[in-house]
Amino acid sequence: MKKRDMLEMALVLSKHALPAWSNYNFPVNVKAKVRSLPKNALSEIESFLLQKDDNDHHLNHIYTAFITPVVQLQDADLIFPYEVRSAFLSVFQLVRGIISKNNFISRQSFSTSISRSLDAIRIGNIMTDHELSELTSKYLLLCNLH
Repeated sequence: MKKRDMLEMALVLSKHALPAWSNYNFPVNVKAKVRSLPKNALSEIESFLLQKDDNDHHLNHIYTAFITPVVQLQDADLIFPYEVRSAFLSVFQLVRGIISKNNFISRQSFSTSISRSLDAIRIGNIMTDHELSELTSKYLLLCNLH
């Protein structure tokens, strides 16, 4: 699968996984900035992809904003159910893949984003297996062609 196809698939799946994050009843200590970070990042990614330049300054800023919450998740300072954490990390990996200048890291990040999104979608019962299959069939066809 081409890098651009992986990026597109990761974006679509992250958007579908977002309700696992957005609909979670966050504890009071989780700042509004952290709550809105994945949604804002996805909006910024869509804008970036619609532009024809390679100016990813805003995405670098968003990536930096993810660092502290990701560390807090890894250190168990922020504790969320698996599907909620997966939805958040799927967006983080998507941003990481876009800003990386290393093709291997980009592809690896997109793959991780896809996997995290699928986990969030399945465990969070956001889509049925049939709906998920229909959504991903285009990308599976692309995999078979390459």
